[in-house]
Amino acid sequence: MIGLVLLRRLLHNGSPPSQLPTPDTRSLTPDTQKHPTPKNPVDFRAIGVRNRDAQLEVTATRRDREFARAADCGGRRFAVVNLDRKVYWADEAYTSLRISGFTEREFIRDIYTGDRVTVADLQRYQHPNAERTWADAFRAFRGNAEHSPLYFILARSWVLTFGSSIATIRTLSACISLFAFPALYWLCQELFASRTISIISLAFLAVSPLHILYAQEARQYSLWTVATLFSCAALLWAMRTQTRRSWIIFALSIALGFYSHLLFGLVAIAQATYVFLSGKRSQSQCTRLCAEYDRRIHLFVPWLTVAFMNLERIQRTTASLNLRQSLSYVFDRWF
Repeated sequence: MIGLVLLRRLLHNGSPPSQLPTPDTRSLTPDTQKHPTPKNPVDFRAIGVRNRDAQLEVTATRRDREFARAADCGGRRFAVVNLDRKVYWADEAYTSLRISGFTEREFIRDIYTGDRVTVADLQRYQHPNAERTWADAFRAFRGNAEHSPLYFILARSWVLTFGSSIATIRTLSACISLFAFPALYWLCQELFASRTISIISLAFLAVSPLHILYAQEARQYSLWTVATLFSCAALLWAMRTQTRRSWIIFALSIALGFYSHLLFGLVAIAQATYVFLSGKRSQSQCTRLCAEYDRRIHLFVPWLTVAFMNLERIQRTTASLNLRQSLSYVFDRWF
């Protein structure tokens, strides 16, 4: 009896028994008298479908998280495996030369004397020592102004703290490359607002040969990658939110990009083109973008001045870039 009362209360949306209408049993057949049809029946099938959809959504979210975690772990493993088992090639040797406080001219003057050169003589120019201070290092950075100084400042600080072995100096690039994963996830969320697309992008980045290659080089390219992804995501965020904080963060990302690599200027041009050609553009956004570029480019003026003062040396150093090369030669140099 108590069960029937509770069932009737459920079928009539929880109204108390005293308020329940009494059915007219005179017009009911014997079958309907036993099993009367409620006025507001509960659609248990709809409830089941909603529960099933919620369960599938929870399962998909859990699966996405597991896949994202696997992609992140895979990317970390690929970035740090066998760091000391690969050839320390010419450009990396130049990195060690500069962060040790030596210039290429000093190296040639001291080594190319006609005397016999030992491994110990060469190693002197590959490791920081007490004879060369930060002032010598900055002088070496200015001597190669075609390379922005941020990575080399970080690299010198890194080797002074943790040592200057091949694995140690390459670990800096590997650690920096890990920041590309959250930056890419943020960028995909701003572009597509889709967790699935973001996670698939992370998986592709984790196994990207170029990303793994530059993540294991003692060069600034992993830092440039992170700066590019972060700056693009910050731009989309600033365009969407239109807040002062978002535009300031975007402006700081511009400075980070220019101090990572001079070719970030091409990224800045692409960003400005996107804003002007985007269907979501507005006059306020274009004005804000130009204002932030104008403000934060002043942060890069000191190094632009250094580059201008060493323009002739830069042109001589980068003369090989003006040569016409076949596509196969370019791929061979990449890999």
